[in-house]
Amino acid sequence: MIGLIVFILLFGFIFNYFYKAAYIRPDNFPPAYNNLGLASTRLAKEYKTKIVGLFLGPYPQIIVNDPIIIKEVLIREEFDGRMDTVVSRIFFTDGYFWHVQRRFTLRYMRDSGFGRRDNVLEDVIAHNTKEVMNIVINGPQTIEEK
Repeated sequence: MIGLIVFILLFGFIFNYFYKAAYIRPDNFPPAYNNLGLASTRLAKEYKTKIVGLFLGPYPQIIVNDPIIIKEVLIREEFDGRMDTVVSRIFFTDGYFWHVQRRFTLRYMRDSGFGRRDNVLEDVIAHNTKEVMNIVINGPQTIEEK
């Protein structure tokens, strides 16, 4: 029994050591996608360009490494929009389809009561808030409150 506990603890410490050693990051490391930012900068230096085009999975991507070009890309309308995927068709629409989807959403939200004040709901929320405050101030009084 003691041997099993020692083995589990030893295995845990060794696993923890190798896990941390595998994912050591330098100071001031960017917080996303492990080394993607550093890799794109390295590619830009290797090819001596400020714009790098590559594939991330099946999707073509363009990475810009110059502040002036980044500003131009963000301002110009040709670069507006997102790639067409299943999720982006639902959440990130633009153009005419965005207009139709917005009208549909607002119409059905308005029909279901969105934007109206409901006094019954306000009374329930006020009552529940008072009960919680009484429990916090006076302590729990019943078994259910404990």
